[in-house]
Amino acid sequence: MSKKSYNRGRKMLSRCHISAQQACDLSNEADCLGEGFWITLVSDDLARVENILLCGLGVGDIIRVRSGDIDKEEHPNEFVELVERKSNVVVMQFTLHGYDSLPDKFPSDARAFIEILKHLDIKCEAMMPGLMAIQYPLDIS
Repeated sequence: MSKKSYNRGRKMLSRCHISAQQACDLSNEADCLGEGFWITLVSDDLARVENILLCGLGVGDIIRVRSGDIDKEEHPNEFVELVERKSNVVVMQFTLHGYDSLPDKFPSDARAFIEILKHLDIKCEAMMPGLMAIQYPLDIS
C-alpha cells in the first residue's frame, strides 16, 4: 500500500512492527516480544495505532514510522518512536471458568463485563489464552 493512501479520505489500515528492544524501552520491561500491529497512516511518517499492544501502545496513540526494508523482510512500516500517548495500557492474566470446555464461545458473563467497560471508554483485547490487554483513558488512575 502506498503511504499516500491517507489522502484518499478513507481509513486505510497498514501493518507496522515494533522490535523487542523498542517494546522493552517503551514498557520499561526487561523481557519483551516484538509485535506486528495495525496502524492508519496520517502523514508520510506519522500513524495512529489501531489495536492494543503488550508493550503499552494503544488505540489512538500517535507514532512515528519509517518504511520497512523489503530486502530485510521488514513490515511495510517500522516503529520509530511514540509521538503522543492517548491512553494507558495494562496487561493482565485472567481465567474464564468453563472456557476450556467451549473455547469457541466466550462466556456471557465475560461479554457482559466487557460491555460495561466499553461504557467507561475502556477497551479490552485478548492477546493469547489467559492474557488480556486493557486500555483506559489517561485521566483514569
